[in-house]
Amino acid sequence: MHSSNPPNTQQKSVKAMLDRIHETRREMMRPVFERPRDYVLLNIREFGQRLQVDAATVSRTVTAMGFRGYRDF
Repeated sequence: MHSSNPPNTQQKSVKAMLDRIHETRREMMRPVFERPRDYVLLNIREFGQRLQVDAATVSRTVTAMGFRGYRDF
């Protein structure tokens, strides 16, 4: 018999953050959550370039997710 593991607290909080934003922005952020190491040390401009959006869009998105700003993200 195969049983699936229930989501942990971290998975639940990520889902809650993503549920706060529009589907278009969730799709934009998907690569970040799939490969966080590719993004973790980037400044906001580099982060936006990697996602092919401007820094203001990144800033608005992380704020909508519940962070005070990009640094907190």
